[in-house]
Amino acid sequence: MQADKDKSLTVPLADFIRWLWTEVKDKPDFIVPFAQALYEIQRGYNLNKQGIDMGGNDKPICYGGTANKFCEKLSSLSPLIQFLYVNKKTITKKLKQLTEEATFGFIKELRNQAITGSEAERERFKQVIAQLTDDERVSILLKDVFTKSAIASAVNNEFSGRCREEDLVKCVEDFQAALPYLQFADQKELNTLVRPLPDKIQASASRLNTFFQSSTNSTDNDPIQFGSSNSQTFLLEDEELPKQSHRP
Repeated sequence: MQADKDKSLTVPLADFIRWLWTEVKDKPDFIVPFAQALYEIQRGYNLNKQGIDMGGNDKPICYGGTANKFCEKLSSLSPLIQFLYVNKKTITKKLKQLTEEATFGFIKELRNQAITGSEAERERFKQVIAQLTDDERVSILLKDVFTKSAIASAVNNEFSGRCREEDLVKCVEDFQAALPYLQFADQKELNTLVRPLPDKIQASASRLNTFFQSSTNSTDNDPIQFGSSNSQTFLLEDEELPKQSHRP
């Protein structure tokens, strides 16, 4: 990735257009797309959604849109050229993706610890879930996850050299300020993580010893039956261990 960044250059738009013309002027298949790009750049806001020119004085598109228009029209100019669309929208999308992954990973780890761990760990998980589902408190959790994760660093590594440093910093700052309003894209995964913890199966050593000792009093031909004939499962938390039944 670093090698790719070293090859990237920031050039004035006019130089970019001259370079494109140098590349396409001897390629008939690209002359028309190049001219179309120039036309749509110049007439930009004079064109309706169907591409029909509504007339009037020129209303060109913005500076950033100019480069994007050439990328759109000439994306297949060369297999050695890769156009990367980097703007606030693409950076924010990456930030949202990384924040969601970090948050879900954090909750998943807490959940796994809570299922097999102590009551304190179960309580910690419940507190975090309460934060996550509270519109006023979720920002505290998300900012904590964002601060402790390498999210900003990952975004800087990916986009550094591909946009102005001050724009990148400003985008990260704006995203952090908007964390309270973040909507998770993967609602299915979120619902899976925040579902109630399963009941913890507990059986004390004395209760288990009592059960297994009583089973030694049966004959070899007596089957061990748990509960009534209609019973299929038992929870061992708040009830006595099932006793062995004997055939009359």
